[in-house]
Amino acid sequence: MLDAAIMPANVHDTKGGKRVLSRIARWLKAPVAKVYADGTYNGKPFRSWVQKILGATVEIEKNLAPKLKRFVPAKKRWVVERAFAWFFDYRRLTIDYERLRSSSLAMIRIAMSASLLRRLC
Repeated sequence: MLDAAIMPANVHDTKGGKRVLSRIARWLKAPVAKVYADGTYNGKPFRSWVQKILGATVEIEKNLAPKLKRFVPAKKRWVVERAFAWFFDYRRLTIDYERLRSSSLAMIRIAMSASLLRRLC
């Protein structure tokens, strides 16, 4: 995970996506070719914004489970779901204990950093 954003419930996911991607674009040196996303980010305004800011295309993972009537793992989405599952190793992320969004975001960053360091060492 490169970055995260915590938004109020009444704010659409694309605004959070734009916030995260604009922060990443400021310090990322390598070019980005694709941004993988789910159907929420399928709109033309978001796609054109990503093209303008990052020079990347948005690839939407299709959910084939309803069509085939069985579980079909998405090619790239499992990476995101696995990262979310790693958060449950940290008790403070299982329930919303924090009062401030900045504290929650800090705990997410600490948990992800610790998780990745544990896998490296």
